[in-house]
Amino acid sequence: MTQRNVVPQDWRISRRGLMKGSAAAAALTMASPATQWVALAQDGTSIVIGTLGEADSMNPFHGADNSETEWRLMMLFDEFVRLDPETFAPIPGIAASWEIEDMSFTFHLQPSITFSDGTEVTADDVKFTIEGILNPQTASTVATKFAQIAGAEEYMDGTADAVSGIEVIDPKTLKITLAVPSAPFLYNMHYVKVAPKALLEGKDLSKASIEDFFQNSPVGAGPYIFESWDVGADFVATANPNFWEAGKPQIQRFVHRVIADSSALVNALQAGDIDGSLYPAPTLAGDLEANEGLTLLVPPFTQPNGTFFNTREAPLNDARVRRALAMAVNVDEYVASSLLGLGEAGKGPIAPGSWAFDPELEQIPFDPEGAKALLEEAGATDLELTMLCNAGNVLREDWLIRCQADWQEIGVKLNVEFIEWASLVERITVTRDFQIIGADFAGVTAEPSELFEQFHSSSSQNHSGFSTPELDELLTTAKQTLDPEDAKPIFAEIQAVLMQEVPMHWAWYRPFLYVISTDFSGYTNSNLDGGIFRSLAEMTGPAA
Repeated sequence: MTQRNVVPQDWRISRRGLMKGSAAAAALTMASPATQWVALAQDGTSIVIGTLGEADSMNPFHGADNSETEWRLMMLFDEFVRLDPETFAPIPGIAASWEIEDMSFTFHLQPSITFSDGTEVTADDVKFTIEGILNPQTASTVATKFAQIAGAEEYMDGTADAVSGIEVIDPKTLKITLAVPSAPFLYNMHYVKVAPKALLEGKDLSKASIEDFFQNSPVGAGPYIFESWDVGADFVATANPNFWEAGKPQIQRFVHRVIADSSALVNALQAGDIDGSLYPAPTLAGDLEANEGLTLLVPPFTQPNGTFFNTREAPLNDARVRRALAMAVNVDEYVASSLLGLGEAGKGPIAPGSWAFDPELEQIPFDPEGAKALLEEAGATDLELTMLCNAGNVLREDWLIRCQADWQEIGVKLNVEFIEWASLVERITVTRDFQIIGADFAGVTAEPSELFEQFHSSSSQNHSGFSTPELDELLTTAKQTLDPEDAKPIFAEIQAVLMQEVPMHWAWYRPFLYVISTDFSGYTNSNLDGGIFRSLAEMTGPAA
């Protein structure tokens, strides 16, 4: 297969660059809403994007656990600090620029930015949004990322009415002071999707909220405005005439269409029913490449897929059982037979292009006899287990079948179940109603400190339930170590612990294939949520 527009697998993000001195980012060009609307393309250009799984809300205080939700929130609300889609470095978003002094960050908002209803976006809105995330009644999955702000712990435990470390200097200036060093803090500000205080103050911000704002009428500062959502089918949004970046977006309408089968996505691309997708079956790449009307892009590997364990319940609370299950699967054979040369065997929780990846890691060996011995030692013979994955993801479905066959050889009966993506996310992140998942609900692509949220005992995002005092200490130290060279050996220890304890078997690098009609241009190949469509506001397309 010919790879087109391939991005090198050596992306780096320098945390030293994130934390030192003053941010060199200049404010982006501004225009009044009226001038901006005139500058927008008036040709009615639209795009239909096929996705494999459904989002689970339009609530900007949530979203990180569901990639489709996270992307839609970016389109409707924008990000306070954006990430460069290629380097992952923080760049201006709603925050036009910032200065850093010791552990204080002073952010300057875009001077003329408004919400989609025309009302001004202020520092008060940003403070309200961050405090909303931290409010325990919101139960936000990203609250842990901001717990290092001075006064956050007191606010979260109810002994303070506000977060003392968040100070509104003036309507367009916000100062945030940390209680402890946090290497990923500036990176984590991209999770702040600013919401209007005037519309939401005193309202229920939880994921279960039935406020009309989250159901039918979200108001954000992003490039698009919500139009309609037929759950399980089409999510539709139109260009925001008040968007703060002059002349954008040029694509006036997008449809985010759920087609819950990666082979069916290929058929839809071939038929012209959709204009692009991040999830077509890579095994059908040859068919897509033969279509002259399509462009194919191959992004670098992210963290590996594999087998995610619920370590809260027996027998999966025993590391010997988890390791035995990992040792029993012939990963190399799966890679050869199911990935067709497009993927590789996985090594640890961090993407191989990350500066924190330990190149000395080795994959867990295929050793069925050793696996049997571990199960006998643990007193866990004649097991019957259940593994879930999202229906329509053929590579993950094949992985479950591979595990089922190989585990049978060591006396383990595996029941497999394929369910819709949003339901799978809820089973893992909300109800914790699972034994084993055939998907990557742990591991990192961009910022390695996200392992803190995934495995620290204090984190609400620790969906596997695995933690030890040793790992807690390593994760805390790594998060507070600002120099990447000093942090590397700490992350090496973290990876060694996780590979030994196996809360997840990081087994195989999933090959992605991004496909888009040649009618569209201006996109950037990216491993971040949204892939090439992360830059939808920058893209251009054909006239209607």
